[in-house]
Parts: sequence; structure tokens; C-alpha cells
Amino acid sequence: MSFPEAILTTDHFHVIKLAMEAMQHVRIKYRWEELDKENKTIKEAKDKGLKYVPTVFKNEDTPKQLLARSRDIIAKKK
Repeated sequence: MSFPEAILTTDHFHVIKLAMEAMQHVRIKYRWEELDKENKTIKEAKDKGLKYVPTVFKNEDTPKQLLARSRDIIAKKK
């Protein structure tokens, strides 16, 4: 053992960095799922000869747009 009297400490910066990376990973996963879902819905509408109308939230974003822009929202401080 090289440092017998060493103590374990937590580095605030790296803990937050790891948490942010994990949240980014989840956000990107959900975004890809939403893209696949939207592409499938567009294809189904096209096959039926219908016009595709995306889901739009109160802020006029589609789920795909919200997930794309949420990176800054997640990382923003109070």
C-alpha cells in the first residue's frame, strides 16, 4: 500500500460532471426513442394517405425539439 494514512475525499466538480454526463446519456436515449417513434408515425400516416401532425406542447415545442434543447435547461443553475 503506497499511502497507508490517506483518506478518501469527494471532489464536488467531478461528482457533478458525472451526474451531468449520466443525465445527458438518458436525454439522448429518450431523444433517439422519440425520433424513432416520430419516424414510425410519419410512415404510418403516409401509408394511410394522411398528413402527419406532430404533438405540440404549450410552449410550441414538439417532444423531439424539447429533448434537443433540454441540454441547456438541465445544465442551467438557478
